Amino acid sequence: MSFEDFYRDFYHRDLLKLQDTQTSTFYQIRLNRSVGNMEVYTLFDGVELIFGSFMGPSLYEKSFKKNSNILHITFCQEGSYEAILEGDIHKTLQKNSLCALNLDTKLLGSCMPQGFNESISFLIHLDIAHKELLKVLKHINLLSFNEKIYKNILFWARDRTAMSICHQMGVHKALGADYLRVKFLELMIHLTSHAHTPPKAPNNLAARVDAYIQAHCEENYPLSHLAQVFNVSITKLQKDFYQAYDSSLYQYIKYQKIQKAIYLLTQNNYKITQAASEVGYTNTSKFCENFKKITGRTPLEYKKISQKLTNTD
Repeated sequence: MSFEDFYRDFYHRDLLKLQDTQTSTFYQIRLNRSVGNMEVYTLFDGVELIFGSFMGPSLYEKSFKKNSNILHITFCQEGSYEAILEGDIHKTLQKNSLCALNLDTKLLGSCMPQGFNESISFLIHLDIAHKELLKVLKHINLLSFNEKIYKNILFWARDRTAMSICHQMGVHKALGADYLRVKFLELMIHLTSHAHTPPKAPNNLAARVDAYIQAHCEENYPLSHLAQVFNVSITKLQKDFYQAYDSSLYQYIKYQKIQKAIYLLTQNNYKITQAASEVGYTNTSKFCENFKKITGRTPLEYKKISQKLTNTD
């Protein structure tokens, strides 16, 4: 069962297939008051990677069918997501946190408390993927990992390694499916070896710098400005941030600017020049160049996809 088969069985006509490329496929889910845009990569037989962007009050408004053969792993990049389980139990996935669950756990509904969610997810068909991964990872057993989380949802809150891997997948997805396969294998090695180990959160300085960067995407400033804001040396600033996020400050700032630009282009229907200006670019050509380096697509391609979605109403 592919991504499309799985979600078509649940969403029916609400799932729209928009575009095929050489490496991925674009889909959209439209509910009464919500919309979700997804780019899907097939990494291995039985393993699909989904870059998702969702707006509205909920991701789904009815319960998923139970399926003990499906393992679902999600990393929340932006916003938050709340799942409603049997017994009116609410589980919330916050920004920079990851969860894994077997879909034999009944999901009754969902909500997005902040009205949006950006995520990286993996849809894993255990019977197929288990055999495929054993071909390349001799000591990683998906079935054993699944047993640890069966009937539960396992959370990694701000796990530094998981954050780093998922962040790199988002930043460098233009490198293609082979790069994404390697990062997925790294993630599975980490998760299967830390299924019962509480992760360490990023240090307080790095977390505060992260929050500042995201709140000031429209500004351009030297690292000396950040050092002054947080009353530390530039050396300590760079070292602490890299240790926490496995990314240079320069690369992370550029990535966050492009993430905000994607939101402005696809959700607020900004013109490319407007979006560039809103995230601090005075040179639109440089903005387009960085946009494509990070996303693998031009701003115009994202605009066309967004317009196509709007025209389906």
